[in-house]
Amino acid sequence: RAQLTVLTLRWDELLGSSGINAEYGEAEKERAALTRMRSRTASLRSEMTRQPIVDTQYAENDQLVDDDNRQQKLAELQEFQDELDTTTALINEREEAIRRLESDMVTVNEMFREIGAMVHEQGDMIDNIEANVEVAKDRVEDGTAQVIKASEYQNKYRKKVFILLAIVVVAAVVIGLVIYLTTRGKK
Repeated sequence: RAQLTVLTLRWDELLGSSGINAEYGEAEKERAALTRMRSRTASLRSEMTRQPIVDTQYAENDQLVDDDNRQQKLAELQEFQDELDTTTALINEREEAIRRLESDMVTVNEMFREIGAMVHEQGDMIDNIEANVEVAKDRVEDGTAQVIKASEYQNKYRKKVFILLAIVVVAAVVIGLVIYLTTRGKK
């Protein structure tokens, strides 16, 4: 249980220190910049499609100036469009990398959860083993006490048997002497 807590804290530290949140924030900023660029491109395009109202007297000179302005604006627009395409491609690559990283982190998170569950299960098993060892220890101590007690009883029994045997032998000797003396005295 303590290991699960430690693993969870380490995972949170890993998420905080990996900079994913910062990278995600940068990607959001780049998306906003891309949106601004697209709106600027759209305004430039709409400006380019507008036809200026020209006095017929100066129409030819104005048209030459307009053509130069248009060419310049078209070049700016093309340059801006190229920059926009490059930025879009970079942002898309970065977003994909962030998605892969998020996916990998989800996978790692699932692995940590599974490891935590296994640690929890093993913790319960270890608790059961520890309880069984304690019970076995108590039973061994009880068994040792009983073996010592049985040994004492056996020693007392041997003593009693020896004393009883000694009494029987002494009684047999006394009876044997009495019989011997009584049969010898009658002869």
